[in-house]
Amino acid sequence: MHNLMSSAVYSDPNQETQLAEYCRYLLAEMPALQSNIAHSPQSFRGTTPDALAKQRSNAFHQKLLEEYQRKIHFDLSTLLNPACRSEWPLVTQLTDYLHNTSKTLTPLLFAFPEHPVTQVLVKIAEKLSATTGEKSAFEFLLPDVLNTETSYRSYCPDLRKINLTTVLKTHVPHPSGFYLLPVALCLNPDPDSENTQVFNPYYDHYDDSSRENAVISPKAWERLWHHSTLSETLYNAQQQYDLIRNNKSTLLGQLEWLCKKFAEYGSHDGIGAHEKAAEDIYPVLISFFGYYNALPKHSPVPKMIACKVQEIRNQMFTNAGQRGDLSHRAGVVTCISLHRKDLLKRIENNREILSNISLDQTSLQRELAEAKKHLEDCRKELSSALETSDRYDHHHKIYITPPLLTTLKLSLEIHTFDDLTVLRDFTANEITELLKDNNILKKKYFRSNKTPSKI
Repeated sequence: MHNLMSSAVYSDPNQETQLAEYCRYLLAEMPALQSNIAHSPQSFRGTTPDALAKQRSNAFHQKLLEEYQRKIHFDLSTLLNPACRSEWPLVTQLTDYLHNTSKTLTPLLFAFPEHPVTQVLVKIAEKLSATTGEKSAFEFLLPDVLNTETSYRSYCPDLRKINLTTVLKTHVPHPSGFYLLPVALCLNPDPDSENTQVFNPYYDHYDDSSRENAVISPKAWERLWHHSTLSETLYNAQQQYDLIRNNKSTLLGQLEWLCKKFAEYGSHDGIGAHEKAAEDIYPVLISFFGYYNALPKHSPVPKMIACKVQEIRNQMFTNAGQRGDLSHRAGVVTCISLHRKDLLKRIENNREILSNISLDQTSLQRELAEAKKHLEDCRKELSSALETSDRYDHHHKIYITPPLLTTLKLSLEIHTFDDLTVLRDFTANEITELLKDNNILKKKYFRSNKTPSKI
């Protein structure tokens, strides 16, 4: 453990006993470790590529959770074992343990804030805060976060004064690791503003000389916008409104926007990933078909484009205009990817014609008004859910890092090129080191297809 001397505090013997008993109670309440998903590659044979990728992803995430639970249970059991007791007070040891844990396991804390293992850590932090009266539970669990206060208190209150589980549910770690960003930032941009730059509300140049952390970066925005279905829906509504407002709402612009969305939801590491891909693509399709149906009746839409649009409509919607049930269909991700590939080919052969097809002025204003209303409705829905965090359901997205893998003694298996998307959150130096370490990365794909130097 790091520098116990620096955090040593006086501790009352009765207080120590009560704290130890409480921690043992939390450990006893932790569910028994169970493995419900086979991890053997043999169990994945005879399935479609989409199902195979999904099973590998589920197996890896399940393994992460198993090792997470195993490590926390082992560490705390050892720390509370009388035979292994240190000369330092238990308060000091637990404080130091939470600090070290947060350095490597932060991605799991935010991905699974209500998981029983995370809740053990949260409750220990809350107990330490109540016992010592020195710091908030937030400061015990996440001591390396630079700032907890900001002048933007309407949507960024003092993190120390919010329920700790609520913080974990409604915030994302800044890519630098020094800040937390509230999902409520998604509510902030003015839909009619030309300035897209948003400042990090918790940044303070006295604490952080790195000016690049002063503004919300594209990587940070990606984490915020894609934190939940509600934030994604708001993101898509904002993009559609911008498309119409900036007078780029030609059929060419709309089709290219649709292809962009197909790319996001159709990749194996897509925002909705696998069974969610079909569900999450629907708001995008509804928006596109709203525009397409509003085009003048005699618009010269090329036949190959009209046929493709109709094919997508038939597959994604029923005859009554309701959502088709794709959630249990094999190959949804592949289906979306194939639609995109085919549509891009057809667009390329008809770019000039498509660029001259657009809404008339009356229809354009009507579409703009409807897009703005939809945007405001999405904003209100997200705001309402965030105000009562019990209603806010976020994606359990894990930002994999080398320290996380090393701590849990796990390795990545790269089977396909799509699996490389897990490396998005690694720095260039981390990827270089990863490629050198066979204990962390099993380079199956590289051996059979590419060399690391070509990636």
